Amino acid sequence: MPPNKFTKEKSERARELGRKGGMKGKGRISPTTQAKVDAREELRKLIEADMRELHSAWKDAALGHFMQVKMPTGEMKVYKKAPNAVAIKDMFERAFGKPEQPITGDVTMKMELSTRAQSILNEINSLDYDESGQSDSKVDDDDSAGG
Repeated sequence: MPPNKFTKEKSERARELGRKGGMKGKGRISPTTQAKVDAREELRKLIEADMRELHSAWKDAALGHFMQVKMPTGEMKVYKKAPNAVAIKDMFERAFGKPEQPITGDVTMKMELSTRAQSILNEINSLDYDESGQSDSKVDDDDSAGG
């Protein structure tokens, strides 16, 4: 029977390291992280409370809207705000997801082959094929037998 790896001294040492910050409990959240989680949750509650008004403002920004401004002279002016393309794009992406982004440009891949694989590839490339796709080159009997 092999000697026991877990001795009393080792377990006491592990306990001591744990108190010094060496072995944290699994799933433990640091106070800083917890503060961020709590702040995010509070912000989410505030936003949810005004969701209809925020959506209306977002829609106005996306589609454009009229804005009435009182001038220092007391005169009222009405301005048309142009549609905001960023707001439109953001609304569509949130509703339907982001479109797939195709990869453009020159993409090259480099693959290193083993010496045996490289020699087989060179053999294949050196074969002469006729128009029917049949090779004019002879194949070794031991290779064609599958062994």
